[in-house]
Amino acid sequence: MSSEAEKDNPHDPLNIHAKLNSDWSTVFAEPGESTTPDVLWNFYDVMYKTLFRIFYLIPAILIGPIVIILTALLMALQNFVLLWLMHPMFVCFKKCMVIQEKYFWVILETFMKPLFRVCGYCFSEFRIRYQRFENNSNTDIFIV
Repeated sequence: MSSEAEKDNPHDPLNIHAKLNSDWSTVFAEPGESTTPDVLWNFYDVMYKTLFRIFYLIPAILIGPIVIILTALLMALQNFVLLWLMHPMFVCFKKCMVIQEKYFWVILETFMKPLFRVCGYCFSEFRIRYQRFENNSNTDIFIV
């Protein structure tokens, strides 16, 4: 009896309300499919696929090649500037700095070296008080 009742009315398997003789779907006007959440899952799946296509796939297909071309042009421009403009400028700058270095060394050797040599000779004669040298017997006039 219960198996026939389950087939007739799945919401009342024990046939408690048999005297009502009403079907669950006719009373509440529900279709048989909406008793499970499969309809919602299918709806969410359709919505996800639709939104994925609208907001990701189509913009990626339309904008992707433009971004790739612009990135390639930017990298080509950077390589051109680095190899054909910056590298020769650095080589020229290095050569100018070598020339300037030689110029300053000549200036230093010409004007500053004799001055520092004279200062070195003068300061080499200074002695600190009570400083004794083994081979020197002269008295020093520049005692500090």
